[in-house]
Amino acid sequence: MYPLQTIKLLEGNYTSAEAHELVIGMINYQINALNIRNLSAEIRFGKPDQEARELVEELKKERARLIQVFKQSEANGSTIKVKSNIHIKLEHA
Repeated sequence: MYPLQTIKLLEGNYTSAEAHELVIGMINYQINALNIRNLSAEIRFGKPDQEARELVEELKKERARLIQVFKQSEANGSTIKVKSNIHIKLEHA
């Protein structure tokens, strides 16, 4: 059995603009990947991938919420501390 792997993705203090670029960029990348997954399902199976569509909507809501945080940070001149880890564990199907 393989142990849980933790990978440090981001860690540090960033300006509002830097944090916006990093975090919103990752969210946008995931939204694009899910949109491609949905399009692929529509082409191959003739119906949308409902899970992908729901995840896109959730990510869009989170993106909007984070944009407000970044705007607030910029307005009051504060920095943003970002810490993001990825946890990976192999599981048998």
